[in-house]
Amino acid sequence: MTVDRVDWSADDVLRHLRSSPVFRQLDDESLAAVADCATISLVPAGDAVMDEGATGDEAFVVIAGRLDVLTRSSDGSVRSVNHLGPGDVVGEMALITDEPRSATVRARRDSALMRIGASDFRSIVLEHPEALLDITRTVMQRLNHSIHDERPKSSRSV
Repeated sequence: MTVDRVDWSADDVLRHLRSSPVFRQLDDESLAAVADCATISLVPAGDAVMDEGATGDEAFVVIAGRLDVLTRSSDGSVRSVNHLGPGDVVGEMALITDEPRSATVRARRDSALMRIGASDFRSIVLEHPEALLDITRTVMQRLNHSIHDERPKSSRSV
């Protein structure tokens, strides 16, 4: 799949936000506010979206394509811990905790990502605490899966 579309309409952006478990409960006005602060990034296959250990200042909603989530173990080996697709959110953990990125994320295929910066992200969760609850659920599911060394059965529960 080649992602070469940079002219995403407002309706396209809203549709993708509504498909995300983190944002779908927001009303239309709130979704429009999120869409207004978001930018679209095109990431070629193989490129890193974020690197493990780096400072996190943005989160992404996958619009199109596929991402691999990779972690490095203490012996230096790299393992794939998840795959993300349209509607999934990545990068929100670092924004919530102010901790370094917990994984490297690479585009498995050419991908389109909706970028939400840290200050916009914080404004969203402050204005819409219900979004923070969904984000927290997602983070906890990811933690639970990593504790049990399982790959989630759905890309929605990372």
